[in-house]
Amino acid sequence: MSPSIQANSSKPFHHTVVVVPFGPSEPLESVLDTLDSVRHFLSPDTKLILVDNSRKGNGNIVQRTFPDADVVQGTHQGMFAHLFLNICQGTAHAYEHYCFKVLLRMDSDALIIGALPDVEAAAYFEGHPNVGQLGVYKTDYHGRPMRWWPINVSMAVQALNPLSWIWPAWNGFAFRQMLVRAMRRGYELGSHVYGGAFFLSYACVERLHRAGILKDERLDNLRLAEDHITNVSVLSVGLDAADFSLGDRPCAQAWRGLPAAPDELLAKGKKVVHSVRYWRDMKERDVRAFFRRHREPNVQHIAAEAGPVEQRAHAEVVS
Repeated sequence: MSPSIQANSSKPFHHTVVVVPFGPSEPLESVLDTLDSVRHFLSPDTKLILVDNSRKGNGNIVQRTFPDADVVQGTHQGMFAHLFLNICQGTAHAYEHYCFKVLLRMDSDALIIGALPDVEAAAYFEGHPNVGQLGVYKTDYHGRPMRWWPINVSMAVQALNPLSWIWPAWNGFAFRQMLVRAMRRGYELGSHVYGGAFFLSYACVERLHRAGILKDERLDNLRLAEDHITNVSVLSVGLDAADFSLGDRPCAQAWRGLPAAPDELLAKGKKVVHSVRYWRDMKERDVRAFFRRHREPNVQHIAAEAGPVEQRAHAEVVS
C-alpha cells in the first residue's frame, strides 16, 4: 500500500472501485449484466459506485441485486461536460469514502470478459508512478494512430474564447487553465484516453481532488466529451496517460460496437471491452449472451490468478 493510501487508512480499503454512470435510456438488464461481469472478473472486494442519472430511481432498483453498491444521484443532465461532472461526483464519492489501488470508470455498455485486469492495472501504476490513467490511448485496437480532428479544433476554439481569458466564472476559464498546464507537460491538443473504460490510480484521483477539479462546476457547459476533459485534467495535475491495449494489454475498445469479433477478443486475452452494442450483424443481446456463456464456467478460475489476499477473499465469496 502506498504512503498516500496509508495516510487515509481510516477509510475502508477496497482493491478496486468501479464507477458506472447510466442515464434514462439505459436498459436495466444491460446495466445488471455489466455489473455482473465486474462481480465475476474483478478483485473480490471491488466496490461498485453507480452514478444514477435515470431520473426514475433506477439506481435503487439495481441496488436490490447489488446491495453493497453505493448509489450517487447525478445532478447534471446530458452529455459532454455534464457527463464529466456526473462521473466526477462518483469519483469524489470514491475518494471521500474509500481507499483503493485503482478506480475503473466504465460505461454501462462496456464489459469485463477476463480475470483481474484491475490487478494488472494496479501493478502497472506501481511500476510507473508517473502514470495516472490507463486505457486505449493514441492507437486503436488495430494499431492505427488515433485522429484528433476535429476535437483539437474544438478545444482551441473554447480555450481561445476571450471570456476564457478574463472572466473566471466562464466555463472556458477553468478549462483553459487546465489546458495550459497540460500543454506545458507535452499534451497533444485533442488526444485522450478512450472513455468507454479506463483506469485511474489512487494518486491521480487524490491529485484531481486536491486541485478541486472533481467539483469544479465552472466546467458545466463546456462542449467537449468527458474523456477529452478527463485526459486534460490528468496531465494538468502532473501525471501522464499510457496505453493499456496493445499486445497482451487487457483493453480493447471502439466508439461504436466492438473493435473485433467476440471470439477473437477472447483468443487474444482481452479483458475490458467496449462497446457491446453490436458486432457486425450481432445485436447487443447476442453479444452479451456470448460473453455470458464464457463468463459463467470461468468464475472458479479467478482465485487461481489472484494474489494471496484476493484468493482468501474469493474463497469467502464463493463458499
